Amino acid sequence: MAATLSSSVGIYGPVFEYRVCEPMAPGKEEYLNSEKYEYYHWDWTIQNKLTTLITRINSLRYEHASLQQTNNIVFCSTNNEQVMAYYKYDDDLTDETLMVVSLDAFNNQQAMVRIPMEQMGNEPIKVQDLITGNTYYWDKEWNFVDLSPALPFHLFKIQR
Repeated sequence: MAATLSSSVGIYGPVFEYRVCEPMAPGKEEYLNSEKYEYYHWDWTIQNKLTTLITRINSLRYEHASLQQTNNIVFCSTNNEQVMAYYKYDDDLTDETLMVVSLDAFNNQQAMVRIPMEQMGNEPIKVQDLITGNTYYWDKEWNFVDLSPALPFHLFKIQR
């Protein structure tokens, strides 16, 4: 979520990417083998679901001008407090994205998401999920989304 909300936020890796989480001592947040205390060589050839997803999101941030903007953002209403949505666009409205995120890491969440028609107009749109490739046609102000813990977000490219 942070990687798409702001143009300047990234993910600290590879500790996060490789799930390094053994604590220095019980109840401590610092890692036992933290690169804070030692010089560490990471094996950048290791791939897992998380590294693949982060690589894809970083590519999308590079490819989409709307994800390179910090100020051009409109938060969208949802009917589920566990689901957050926001619409981003570039300055000339040639690149528009919609991010829908579950805030619940453990359960499936469904919601109706309100399209910001004040900014987008009242025309039907096609939204393509940039992670899965699935495409949906939305012709109403409120539209259904289904999110699971396995992939708790949609990053949609809006096409008119």
